[in-house]
Amino acid sequence: MPPNIVFLLLDAARADHFSCYGHENRTTPFIDNLVADGVRYTRAYSNSIFSLPSYGSIFTGEYPSEHGAVDWSKQIDRNQLVSNLNDEGYSTRAVSTHLVSDQFGIGNAFDNVDMVSVGSQNLPFEDDRIAEMMSEHGNKKGWSSEREKYTKFLRLLLRYPSFKSIINGGAQLYQKKKRDWGWWEDDGGERAVERAKEVVHGAPEPFFLFLNFVETHDPYRPPRDYIRQFLSEDVSFDQVRSALEYSSVRATLGLDEIDPDQRAILRCLYDAEIAYVDDQIRSFHKFLECNGYAENTVFIIVSDHGDFFGEHGLWGHQGRVYNEVCHVPLVINYPWETGRTEEGVVELRQLCDHLRALATGERIELDPSGEALVEYYGLDTQLSFVPWDEYSDIDQEEWGSYECALVTERTKLLWNAASNAELYDMSSDYVETKDIADDNPDEVERLQSRVSELVGTPVDNHERYRNTDTDRSLEFEGGRDNSIEIMKDLQQRAKRGTVLELGAGESPYPEADVTVDIREDLDDIDHRGVDIGNDPLPVDNESFDVVVMFQVLEHVAPDSVGRLFRECDRVLRPGGLLHVKLPHAGTIAAHTDLTHRGSGGTTPAVRRYFEGGSQQYWSDLEWDVETWAELSAPTVISGSRRLSISVHNAAVSDALTNLPFVTGGVTIQAVKER
Repeated sequence: MPPNIVFLLLDAARADHFSCYGHENRTTPFIDNLVADGVRYTRAYSNSIFSLPSYGSIFTGEYPSEHGAVDWSKQIDRNQLVSNLNDEGYSTRAVSTHLVSDQFGIGNAFDNVDMVSVGSQNLPFEDDRIAEMMSEHGNKKGWSSEREKYTKFLRLLLRYPSFKSIINGGAQLYQKKKRDWGWWEDDGGERAVERAKEVVHGAPEPFFLFLNFVETHDPYRPPRDYIRQFLSEDVSFDQVRSALEYSSVRATLGLDEIDPDQRAILRCLYDAEIAYVDDQIRSFHKFLECNGYAENTVFIIVSDHGDFFGEHGLWGHQGRVYNEVCHVPLVINYPWETGRTEEGVVELRQLCDHLRALATGERIELDPSGEALVEYYGLDTQLSFVPWDEYSDIDQEEWGSYECALVTERTKLLWNAASNAELYDMSSDYVETKDIADDNPDEVERLQSRVSELVGTPVDNHERYRNTDTDRSLEFEGGRDNSIEIMKDLQQRAKRGTVLELGAGESPYPEADVTVDIREDLDDIDHRGVDIGNDPLPVDNESFDVVVMFQVLEHVAPDSVGRLFRECDRVLRPGGLLHVKLPHAGTIAAHTDLTHRGSGGTTPAVRRYFEGGSQQYWSDLEWDVETWAELSAPTVISGSRRLSISVHNAAVSDALTNLPFVTGGVTIQAVKER
């Protein structure tokens, strides 16, 4: 019978912080023991240095430039790994805290995907009316201070006296105080393991289980007992909290200073997270043993990428393709293997074909490929919430817009779109401090030729991520082909009647019959916090068939959003179309387009309205919502979020627009009921 396969992935766990890879701290005692009965791959490489393209290579067997999921607006077309196992009769399950959903095309092949929330609180009572009302209020309006939150709670308690609410309120306060003093709790790992046990128990065999852990990704907040294994008692938790305020992007750009003591604290917290996950893996493996699964289960432990802690002047997993972020742990426990170390070069994309071979019943181990290609599409694809005026002072050539690394048994080439090449001797210079490219031009040329054979010559893509003209913006924000289809649909609808465009600047429909500039008289650089006032728009009631807002709403002050939408409802005829396009808050587009500077792309208040997938967010607009239609909240289809919203006295029709939202923001179309 083919073996069961358990695939455990730790997010951002670098190999040299595992004790089974020589780390000075004993971070992985259980995995160390597991190595004795399995294969430890000492030179395993991820095919990219952040999660999405790395996952994409694992699940497709392709390089990032082949599967295309190279920034957060993209998705893989097909989860080949899981599809292969499905074809071989496997029951395929995933328990995930990160990425494994239809949103990125990864979850769509699994028989079942359980998403486990990260960092949620556990309250003694679930059916608590006040807790629900507090949660709803917090989601809609936010909390300006802890005092406001406590005052709201006491007012509700006086109005709706409840023993359950008192106990839950006390539990929340207690949990907050524990977190304030560094008594952090499980961040999803333990819950994920317990859910995985439920999923596996009774599952048809052979089964494939994918389980990932995010604890090893920043911010590092391990349980206190684990912290003290690595952090000395003379370090206060005030110092710990101060260290955790760092920003990996800002630190990499040289915008934030991190002193050596903070760096040491962060590394200790990182080790503590690895040790915590090691214990969770121990718990799950013991479950497999106790229930008779272990003797016919291939058990895989791997990471999608690593993290910098100041090496090469870098932090997090941004900037360059050095070993700290692309050399990953890979341990495979085969039921038929007694234990060995494999020192040849392997790359994670090989796992796709390897698992297919295992599923056919072949009793084989993963063989070295002899080379590994790592691709990274530039820091521009990852920047989030760094003000453009700060980012623009950075020398862009230092980063390149695309960089790759080709690792061989002897050397490693780094080659970027600016035609800069570095070469390192992997036998004597693992930390990549001595560039030997000038002394070895023939080797550089040989490796460059090999890269070109595999994926082509590095291409500068700065323009793609920094040029904000309409065409480029559409391409960046969710895929040009998709955006073109949306514009075609909008134009077809608009031709049936009159069009009102709200806002100013470049428009998706410049042929609008009327354009109203809703902005105040602000300068050309800083368009944010626009108060549209209480005066109605200078157009008649029910006078338009289409209302368009194209990257406008993010500039509007939060308390004006509701008034603006009520005006849209007023001017739309029955059956009219409301079309709203918003950028995503966490992309470089929000900062390179100077008209968005400081707005974060989409203000948190606006994002609340559109990302909740719940009627409560629309109630916050003070609309008279009489009908409500929604897909599962939200439904993710082909990497896109379809949001169901209501216009006054109307339900959403099937005119909902399909547009990626992770980088592409949100596009909403609603039809006013006839």
